[in-house]
Amino acid sequence: MITNLKQRHIKGFTMVEALVGLIVFSAALGGLLPLIMISRTFAIQSDSRIGAIAVAQQIMDSLRQIDVTCIPSTGTDITKLPDTTCPTTPASTGDSITSLPYKGKTYSATVTYCANNSTYCDATTRLIRVRVFQDGNTADVPARPASATPIYQLETIYARLQ
Repeated sequence: MITNLKQRHIKGFTMVEALVGLIVFSAALGGLLPLIMISRTFAIQSDSRIGAIAVAQQIMDSLRQIDVTCIPSTGTDITKLPDTTCPTTPASTGDSITSLPYKGKTYSATVTYCANNSTYCDATTRLIRVRVFQDGNTADVPARPASATPIYQLETIYARLQ
């Protein structure tokens, strides 16, 4: 009977070995968790920036449909596009750009024409700056301070081709 017990070896992990393995696995998983969170944050920021770029492109496409002489030559931030019918005095009486939806998010934009007395502002050219902000999912856009940082900013020179 004693010889029988000596020959029988039970194979497998002990409770201590299983616990040490679980601790090592938890430590490795805990080290990866911050990387996953950082990756998710960058993905959200990238999605917002892509939406802002699409909104800025939409605004620029609307401006391309307007004659350069109909675009205002003031340096103030404007939240409406010029009217496509070109009134006698250029004014921002067209479509509002204060609430622009894109893929479930709401963006707003301001357009600045001929900022800082630009040399690119004459009878045939305009310096245009489009600044896009993300406003969440609300349709009402509160007054934004002038120092607010846009998600995306686009600056271009719009000229009439001869």
